[in-house]
Amino acid sequence: MSVCLTILLLLSTTTALIHSEGEVAVRLLTDRQFFHVLCDHIGDANREIVVSMFLFKASPDGSNRANMILEELIAAQHRGVQVRVLLERTDRKKDSLNRVNLATSERLRRHGVQVLFDSPDTTTHTKVIVIDERFLFIGSHNLTHSALFHNHELSVLIDNPNLAKEVIRYLKKLEI
Repeated sequence: MSVCLTILLLLSTTTALIHSEGEVAVRLLTDRQFFHVLCDHIGDANREIVVSMFLFKASPDGSNRANMILEELIAAQHRGVQVRVLLERTDRKKDSLNRVNLATSERLRRHGVQVLFDSPDTTTHTKVIVIDERFLFIGSHNLTHSALFHNHELSVLIDNPNLAKEVIRYLKKLEI
């Protein structure tokens, strides 16, 4: 069963699905639910967190949910989890996306998080987080306060090591 078909089936049910590579547990995460589940999984991470995000706008404000995720990623790095973040970069010098992602990258790098940018020649519009080569968060949520608190967003949490590893292999091809 293809990944696309699996996700399409997910939209009609939130129960576990059977994948040709074994059992796949899938959970639909709507709107604000994504933030809480993601924070729990980051807090439980043991080995590795890989993030590929189009926009990561973590304003240094205690109530900013993207900033809370940034702090969770830093805490994971400090407890020995390898955290790697891939962010979008455009070829337009004055693009606000570049400014926001660069500011976030500087904050993460100060705490030892590896931050990479994609090639400015192409847009990486991914919104995906892989935890411990097992849990895969994928969907419409950018890491912004608006996406995590105000907007209607739709993402899924997939528990499948084979798919998680496949996503990591794909993301490694995007790193420069």
